Amino acid sequence: MRVVMILNQIQAGVGTKEDIHVPLTATKEALGPGVMMKPLLEKYQQQLIVTIYCGTGTYEENKEVVQRKINGMLKRLDVEAVICGPSYDYKEFSMMCAELAESIEENGTAKVVCAMSEERSEVIQAYKDKVTIVKMPKKGAAGLNSALENICKTLEVLENSQTQTHKEKYIY
Repeated sequence: MRVVMILNQIQAGVGTKEDIHVPLTATKEALGPGVMMKPLLEKYQQQLIVTIYCGTGTYEENKEVVQRKINGMLKRLDVEAVICGPSYDYKEFSMMCAELAESIEENGTAKVVCAMSEERSEVIQAYKDKVTIVKMPKKGAAGLNSALENICKTLEVLENSQTQTHKEKYIY
């Protein structure tokens, strides 16, 4: 399964909380959590082919444009799955992930999962019936490796069109 990961400037390692206007960029490199996930993805016959990232401010100020460009990139790359995040407990990034996941789902571009911590309950409640959201610890908390593997397991379930009951313990 060909996978794309979407990150913000912080998770991609190209900016700080103040660097919110990082432009929309795509790279073949695994960045941020993608580096940790690469062996897990391979374990599930999933391949991270591209990392897409942008600043949360860039996204917020140009949502429709960013969504359209990302959907276009995904179609050109012929990907099967997208991971939005993990956004941990970052408020703006969690909302960005949920909105992008919904856009990708609506366009039928690829199967998509988000990953965020329970601290973003307002986003989870608003989107859990629209997109698949994998449970994550908040930044720096225990359980990260298990949560990253649960993202891979959830992608596998989605790929095989298994029922929701197989992934309920991993998602909200």
